[in-house]
Amino acid sequence: MARHGAYVVRDAGENTGPVNPDGLYPYTLHGLLTAIEDARQRSFGESPRQELVVIPAQGPKRVIRRYERGHEVPV
Repeated sequence: MARHGAYVVRDAGENTGPVNPDGLYPYTLHGLLTAIEDARQRSFGESPRQELVVIPAQGPKRVIRRYERGHEVPV
């Protein structure tokens, strides 16, 4: 399960279950920038989908960015 101290990129349609460890990015500026770019790139998929950049925490997760078709949309 994800811990605070990491960014997570996931499909907005996924459930809130355990996070794939490959989707974790270190809680650093470089990790944030990489997570944002990966979310933007993933949102370009063949079918329209939304990708989220999330900060996991105890309790509700905090969504900091949402991308659809390569563009940031309001959270």
